[in-house]
Amino acid sequence: MKRLIRTVVAVAGLAILFGVAIYFLMGGNSPAEKLMKEHPYIFETEKSLGTERQDSYALGEGCVYIAYPKTKNKATDKAIEAYLDEAKDTFNDLLEQRKDADRAETEHIEIPRLVFDYTTEPSGDYTLLNLSYKIEILNEEAAASAPNDTPKLSTTTFCIGKENEILDLNGILGENGEAKIRNMLKVKKIAFDDMTHFTVSGDTLTIHFPDNSEAFSINAVKRANLIDPDKPMVALTFDDGPGGYSKELADLFEQYNGRATFFVLGQLVPHYEESLKYVYEKGNEIGSHTYSHKNLNIQSEATVRKEIDDTKQVIFDAIGAYPTVIRTPYGNANSTVMKIIDGPNILWSVDTLDWQSRDSSKIVSKILNETSDGDIVLMHEIYGFTFNAVKTAIKTLADRGYQFVTVSELMQYKGVEPEGKVYSADWQVK
Repeated sequence: MKRLIRTVVAVAGLAILFGVAIYFLMGGNSPAEKLMKEHPYIFETEKSLGTERQDSYALGEGCVYIAYPKTKNKATDKAIEAYLDEAKDTFNDLLEQRKDADRAETEHIEIPRLVFDYTTEPSGDYTLLNLSYKIEILNEEAAASAPNDTPKLSTTTFCIGKENEILDLNGILGENGEAKIRNMLKVKKIAFDDMTHFTVSGDTLTIHFPDNSEAFSINAVKRANLIDPDKPMVALTFDDGPGGYSKELADLFEQYNGRATFFVLGQLVPHYEESLKYVYEKGNEIGSHTYSHKNLNIQSEATVRKEIDDTKQVIFDAIGAYPTVIRTPYGNANSTVMKIIDGPNILWSVDTLDWQSRDSSKIVSKILNETSDGDIVLMHEIYGFTFNAVKTAIKTLADRGYQFVTVSELMQYKGVEPEGKVYSADWQVK
């Protein structure tokens, strides 16, 4: 028995000596350790959240690089650590699979690598924490250049508030932001039960689903109505401003949780710059009605271009954004004009003829008797009788269940992709 024990110990000792010899023949490093020494991973820089924790180590035949923030907010740190655990578990599963797999002999050693990293992006009252991890198989001889196959990549975004708490989608998109997204997805017939996986880059928020993803402009969602696609909607539009009733109209629409589209004349913008900015900041859409209301069909190309470009610039100077749509004076736009416009030219389906009747009761009658779901109503914001008519008509329309939307919102919810064409509200392209 003693002889057997001595034999086992001797064999074990030889095995250990053999392993040590191999280890030193390899320069004192396993392939993974050698890779980490010769090709260290460089983490992202310029991070601004909590205290950064970094770690790197060899794990079996693979190597691991980890960087993540500690915020001192227990719930936030727990969520970060849960995502880190997911990354580690996924990597461990890969290592186990590789142990059990019959891999073909290759010229160079393959080394799995896990990289867990993050970026931070200050954005107003919150900070976007973008966490990501990738798992790739590196070739020992080409580790500094590229992986042998497509990396497995996973990302998630946390919106971190002032107390380092994790905010939901509304924290990024503003009040009712998640509800707005759900309604937008409903129009596209996309399942939206789980919207917890999203990433943010600049003004773009992308929600990731199992089989696809959808991107949204954060600014556009913030400014959008809370629109139910299953209820009737109408776009009330106003030409020839800005003017003395601009702010009052914006306040009126806000009372009904609505928005409108204002097609403004460039030459008036400098005189009512504050009013135009007020209208825009209330979430209304600003469109171009050209600079000086010329009939573009009888103008030279140079004049048409100047009418359009000057209006774009003066609007941008006032509100910090370019007009999203245009309505040419009198609706006139031949093929030459449309080439210069290079965007949707919006006409109307209900013309109140307010400039002609100059009678509030007749304007109200036109709106209430001729408006139906999906219509675009034409008015002019510079008249007191029009403002009085809108105050009366909007209440009745709201009682009938109508939602007040911008032209761009109406096109979106009616499934119309805007192009460089002339549109009327029945969406017959002219």
